[in-house]
Amino acid sequence: MRCFQIFVMYLIAFIIVDFYLKHNTTLVNTFDHMNKLSYGIYLFHMLFLQIIHKYYFSYTQSVCEIHYIISPIIFFIIILSLSILFTYLLRKTKWGIYLIG
Repeated sequence: MRCFQIFVMYLIAFIIVDFYLKHNTTLVNTFDHMNKLSYGIYLFHMLFLQIIHKYYFSYTQSVCEIHYIISPIIFFIIILSLSILFTYLLRKTKWGIYLIG
């Protein structure tokens, strides 16, 4: 009985999300654009994590001293922004589309 209730909840949620996505083209376009950039972000994020960890943390500890909750959020925003920027720029080159899709 519990399995059936979970199945019905997922089915209702799927119907609502499907209905919403069919009538909201802005959200669909946003997800489509994110889909095109996702593999490049996946490839670049580890590179930027290594660079920031190697060079930034060896010279200073100031961001980590701010707060143990705020510093990961700051680094997430920085690394995500750099990954999106480099993916976008690489996709604009002649061979970039073949490298990262």
